[in-house]
Amino acid sequence: MATVTGMGHRAHYVIVQDGSWDLFYSHWGASSLDLDLLQGPDFALRFIRGQFHLTGGDLAWTNELMCEGAVIVAPEDKRLGLYMVNHGGLAGRAAMLDVLGLTWPGWRIDWLYQGLADVVAALGEDLSKVRFDLSPYLTDLRPVGDYRGCLVTVAKGGCCRAYALANMPYEVIGRGEDLLTALPPRAMTSRVALAPDSGVHLDLDARQAAAWSLDPLFGVLDWSIARWPGWTWRFLADDHTAQLDLAKGAVQIPPLDRATALCKLQHRLVRHPRSNPAGEALKALREVRAHGPVR
Repeated sequence: MATVTGMGHRAHYVIVQDGSWDLFYSHWGASSLDLDLLQGPDFALRFIRGQFHLTGGDLAWTNELMCEGAVIVAPEDKRLGLYMVNHGGLAGRAAMLDVLGLTWPGWRIDWLYQGLADVVAALGEDLSKVRFDLSPYLTDLRPVGDYRGCLVTVAKGGCCRAYALANMPYEVIGRGEDLLTALPPRAMTSRVALAPDSGVHLDLDARQAAAWSLDPLFGVLDWSIARWPGWTWRFLADDHTAQLDLAKGAVQIPPLDRATALCKLQHRLVRHPRSNPAGEALKALREVRAHGPVR
């Protein structure tokens, strides 16, 4: 498995065309991946082709955990797939997808729920090139602070309890049945201040579970299945309302403010050329040129 070390916001980009594909990489592109797509396919393809063109088989890929965003574009089929960890939550991602639907007219736009693994699978490549063994890195469950986190609801005997956790969904689901005794009592709540990024509902009587997520699942529903003997799991994609229905009023989340999310997206887009590393370099270059030709 290939890895990339050091700080960064790593992003992979793939263009599928003429029966082949090309892989590109940016060490800082994931945090602004949406902004580089919002101006439509022509601009996005020029931008992607301006990134670092990778070759070399396994060494071309970072692993799925370190890759914070990825894009796969198939111009001939008019298909765009993407994900990014800095998605802005339910409202932010909804605003982003709304705008992409306008600027990529006629294109099918898919969110990649398994992250980088979905890109690799779409190319027919071996998933071991990007898979990362996350099981040794399951951190302790902790109550949510100012982070949106994962909402866990547990139903038994007609009652339901809710827990707001500051963990990623793979950290929750990957614990298996141990999750039931690891849920911190201080995380119990009936109302969350911020809409979560993911959720898990557990029906203890029927031994049935459901999960939804905006964050990459990293294949947790496959690699942790042995830790849930006798349980049936289903994936709800991004349908957070399904969990709320299953919880039968045990917890409330704030309404999604898509108008504010759209304003934030507009603000980021206006600032984007000045806030990314490439933009800063060009600004500095203009200042140097203002002093006359370099001798």
